[in-house]
Amino acid sequence: MNNIVVFGKTKESARKFFDNLIKDIPVRNIEKLIRSDHEYKLQLIDGTLYYAVDASCSMIGRRCSRAYVDRKIDKSYLLSVIYPCIYDETYETREFGYEYISYFG
Repeated sequence: MNNIVVFGKTKESARKFFDNLIKDIPVRNIEKLIRSDHEYKLQLIDGTLYYAVDASCSMIGRRCSRAYVDRKIDKSYLLSVIYPCIYDETYETREFGYEYISYFG
C-alpha cells in the first residue's frame, strides 16, 4: 500500500500543495488524475495513490503510508485523526513513525 495524503486546513490549501507535489511526476507514470469539487486524487501506474483532503474531511479508518500536513491544522485533529492514519506494513510494532509526516504552510 502506498497512499499519500495531503491534509490541508482548507480544501484550497490542500489542493495547492497537492498540485505542487505532483507537478514533476512524468505524465507517462500517471494512470488517473481527478480534480473535481468533491475529489482530488492521482493514481500512478505503480498503484501509488495521492489524495488531497481538508481537515474537516473524515479520514478515520483510512490508512496512508505518508502524510503532508498543513501547519495550521489543529493539534487535536492531528492527534486524533492524522496520526492514527499513518501505517507502514514494515512496522514490527505499532510504534508511530514521525518520519512519515512532513509539514507545509
